[in-house]
Amino acid sequence: MFNVLDLPSVTTFSTDRNTPLSSVLSPQDTIIEMAQPHDNQLAIISERPSASITLPDVDAVATSLSDITLIVRTADCLPILIYHPLPVIVAIHAGRKGTENNITLHTLSTLTKHIPDPTPYKIWFGPAICAPCYEIDPIKKIHFDLIQENKKQVHAALPTKNFTIYESKWCTACHNEQFYSYRKNNKTPLRLYSGIALTTS
Repeated sequence: MFNVLDLPSVTTFSTDRNTPLSSVLSPQDTIIEMAQPHDNQLAIISERPSASITLPDVDAVATSLSDITLIVRTADCLPILIYHPLPVIVAIHAGRKGTENNITLHTLSTLTKHIPDPTPYKIWFGPAICAPCYEIDPIKKIHFDLIQENKKQVHAALPTKNFTIYESKWCTACHNEQFYSYRKNNKTPLRLYSGIALTTS
């Protein structure tokens, strides 16, 4: 497991094969997951749910509420965790289709409408399949670069001075002994979990 953003009053994590989600969170924790249909819809949570929930039809979720963990499930797709000191936290599931539908650009553009504060965002790109491993046309030898395409969307949404991107540098296919890979593991249903929560001071 990795602690991915070392920030006060914020908990972040990303699991690997050896770290089940149950070892990170307790049954009493309030968790918000997403159906992750590979689209570009964002949900903004302004009211505290009474129990853990899975949001239908969304690939991104944001909240300013504390003690709620936003979860992304991946096994090659790119998990993105975002923090703004307003405070706001965001979790994004960026697969190829969601990326082509501008999930990250749409999410950040929506947030900037609600957050006039120019204080920089902290943006974490988690373990995902790298471009050399992600061949989408074997005849034409075309590869898709999840990381670079989502970086372009961050740059399109925000001035360079208004964000810092942190990258994990791990490829789920290259380092398959440590991470689950949908492509390399015969469409495995097993997933990695990345999460972010604001904690009570």
